[in-house]
Amino acid sequence: MTAWKFSQKAQRVRISRLIDAGIFGPLNSLSAASLFVRIVLAIVFTGVISAVVYAALMAGALTLASPELQNNAMSGLLLAGLAALYGAFISIPMAVIGGIMVEWPKAFWLSQREGGGWLHCLISVVSAVILFALVFKMLTASIPGFWGDGPDSREQWAFIAGLFSAPVSGGLISAGLWWWMVVVPWRRSRAA
Repeated sequence: MTAWKFSQKAQRVRISRLIDAGIFGPLNSLSAASLFVRIVLAIVFTGVISAVVYAALMAGALTLASPELQNNAMSGLLLAGLAALYGAFISIPMAVIGGIMVEWPKAFWLSQREGGGWLHCLISVVSAVILFALVFKMLTASIPGFWGDGPDSREQWAFIAGLFSAPVSGGLISAGLWWWMVVVPWRRSRAA
């Protein structure tokens, strides 16, 4: 066996050992470090995916509400890009807060019980909506006449509907990612 083939085989063995004992670990054991990495990845993925979904929902809601945007595709793309940028500044910190305050304790609770999928989704969505409503109220409290019924009220209420579709979708994304990345493996490690 040549030195190159030997080093290639040794590299494959090292990679397979790292996969077995690394981030995602074997299915029958879950170390504290592996669990922590899964939790951090669930938080980060929730924030990033929620920002992208937020951009699509917000661009769609504003495009439907504003006749001027319906005729200009470039404005829609620009709006989607700005919404994704703005959504990332909101969704990532909210994913961190929601992950630490709601999802992590809920994952611990669900890892000790069977079932709970619909309850898991409901708690995630309700907590995301409550957290977002608090942040939204704080951000708009200083804007005079924000909740008015002026000539732009159609765009304003479409904007608010687009905003509140973000925490609902973010809660569902969070519930799915935490279920797949944290709860199920944690249950398997407790059962083993």
